[in-house]
Amino acid sequence: MSFDSSLYRRFRLQHNVGAGSFSQHAKPPHDSAGASPESCLSRITGESELRKIMDATNQFASTEETLVKALLRAKSRTSLETAGIHVSRYGLVVTLLLIGVLKFTAGEAQGIQPLVANSPLLFWLYRIFTLQGVSNLIGMIEIVVALLIALRPWSARLSLVGSIGAIITFVLTVSFLFSTPGAFQFSHGFPLLGDAGQFLIKDLVLLGASILTAAEARRVS
Repeated sequence: MSFDSSLYRRFRLQHNVGAGSFSQHAKPPHDSAGASPESCLSRITGESELRKIMDATNQFASTEETLVKALLRAKSRTSLETAGIHVSRYGLVVTLLLIGVLKFTAGEAQGIQPLVANSPLLFWLYRIFTLQGVSNLIGMIEIVVALLIALRPWSARLSLVGSIGAIITFVLTVSFLFSTPGAFQFSHGFPLLGDAGQFLIKDLVLLGASILTAAEARRVS
C-alpha cells in the first residue's frame, strides 16, 4: 500500500498533475487579456453601436449646418427683395407724381403732343379735348395712380389697383417707341435710339417696377 502511494506521488510530480487539473482544463479558454469570448463580442458590439451613433450625430450636425446656411441665405434674399419692392413702389410714386404735375404746364403739353398724336391707341383724344386738356387728363391719371400705389401700408387692394394702372400707363408709353417717328434711327443697318427713344426707353424699367409692385400687392391682398 505504501509502495502504491509513493508511485502515485511520483507520477503526479513527473506529470505536474494537480488535484484540480481536470476541473481547470474543463473551463472554457480565455483570451490573452483574460476576457471570455462573450465579453469580447459584447465589447465589439458596443463599439459598433457607438460608431453608428457618432456617424448619425455627425450627419445630423452637417444637415443642421446646411439648414442654418440655407435659412441665412433665404433671410438675406428676403431682405433684398423687401428693399427692392419698397424702392420700386415709392420710386414709382415719386416719378408719377412729378411727371403728373408737369402735365399741367404748357411746355409739357406741347412736348407729349407728337407722342400721343402718332399713337394708334391715343390719337383720338385730340378729337375730343384740346392740347392742354389731353395733357391735363393724362397728368390727373398719373397722380391718381401714384396716390393709389402709395396706399400699400393701409390697403394692399387699392395699391394693386394703382400698380395695374401704372402697368397700363407704361405699356402705352413703351408703345410710343414703335409709333413715334424718329424714336429709332438706323445707322449702318443697326437701330439706334433717337431723341424720343432716349426719352421713352426708361419706361421699360418703370414697367418692370409696376409689375413687381402689383405682384407683391396681389400676394397679400
